[in-house]
Amino acid sequence: MAKMGRHRAKTYLVSGALALLMSGLVTTQGHASPDTKTDIAALDYIGSVELRPERGELSAGWTILIHDASLDKIRFSLSSSFGTAAVKGPDILQMTSQLAPDELRRIYHITLRPSETDVPRMVRFAYGGPLQLPPINRLDARKVELTVDGGWYPYEPDMMGRLTAQVGVQILGDWTALVTETVEALGSGYRIRQTKPAFDIAMSWLRDPVITKMDRYTIYDQRTEPGTKIPELKASLKDCRATFETMIGPLPDAAVMVTDRAYEAYSRGTLISLMDIENETDESLFKIVCHELSHHWSTASPGGPDDWINEGLAEYMALMAVRDRFGETAYQAYLTEFETALLGEDVPPIWTEQSVERTPYLASYRAAPLALAELEILMGQAEFLAFLQSIFSDGVGTTPALLDRLEQMAGSEIRKAFQEQLTI
Repeated sequence: MAKMGRHRAKTYLVSGALALLMSGLVTTQGHASPDTKTDIAALDYIGSVELRPERGELSAGWTILIHDASLDKIRFSLSSSFGTAAVKGPDILQMTSQLAPDELRRIYHITLRPSETDVPRMVRFAYGGPLQLPPINRLDARKVELTVDGGWYPYEPDMMGRLTAQVGVQILGDWTALVTETVEALGSGYRIRQTKPAFDIAMSWLRDPVITKMDRYTIYDQRTEPGTKIPELKASLKDCRATFETMIGPLPDAAVMVTDRAYEAYSRGTLISLMDIENETDESLFKIVCHELSHHWSTASPGGPDDWINEGLAEYMALMAVRDRFGETAYQAYLTEFETALLGEDVPPIWTEQSVERTPYLASYRAAPLALAELEILMGQAEFLAFLQSIFSDGVGTTPALLDRLEQMAGSEIRKAFQEQLTI
């Protein structure tokens, strides 16, 4: 479970955005300290961040260690609201940057010297200033909620390498910190550790949330009028967990935030953020919770063409849980709703061998669940469930690998039929 707690941040002055504020995080050679990880990811982020919520600003410095010896070219994406970051490192042969087409991100294209030893290569970023965020993120005097969606740290857009991280954080005042693994108070701030490879560095800092503890979950209600639907949320968490643990396997304990957002939720496994649930029915709240809990098993790259596996499976598993909890009629009503959403829309294929971009919303959240519903009919519920258990237990995260596993378990004809559903 994510380690949470209330801490009082001490006054700490940052000597410029270029500074690596926590001297213990990086040795003089730029290697991670010996206790920073239990596993090796393709990218290891070691950084320091100063948050200035009352001004909507942050400053950050990162040393990114690249453990993948075959990776000679890499690109990073960072919010363009910072302007152009300072990018340095002894392993950089060439670096260029340009605004993304939507102008919300600046893309840094880096050519690295070829790897000649087992020592990871290094890229350093430094930047600071106001941060313009999408609705799902916040940086103000009442709440800080940062994920990869806000582009607050330099990330590899294809998510080709899962990352680990150790981050020193400076933030003034009393806050409740929520992270995906551990946070500890230090004399000069906090240290966040992520030792398990993941695709995001997510953190939230809350002012006086209303906290509700239950078995396996802690709910943090950050709404201006907290309390509404919390009993129903507790019931949904309990019931959906029981359904999935019977269906697939164990789920981790988690922190669950309830926010004032009108829409959008997300999950980072042990850290789940929900929209305002005040107007949700018992059924719709249960479906939302199940979707987010099921992301514990998501392993596809969220930045590329296999993202339909993450979102399509999460949405369909939520429908399976609805069928188990509320019955066939409720399940069929959602399938009809999804079909209606696609009528008259120019929906691209869910996936093709030529796909390179992230799967669009309607393809991932509507067309993919409908294709999975057809696959379940073809295979039968028991065999389909065994298929899910197989791909989740082995961390199957690409479409070709998923199709190969399907053929192994159900035969070439069913593989062909499902692949046609993906590519039409």
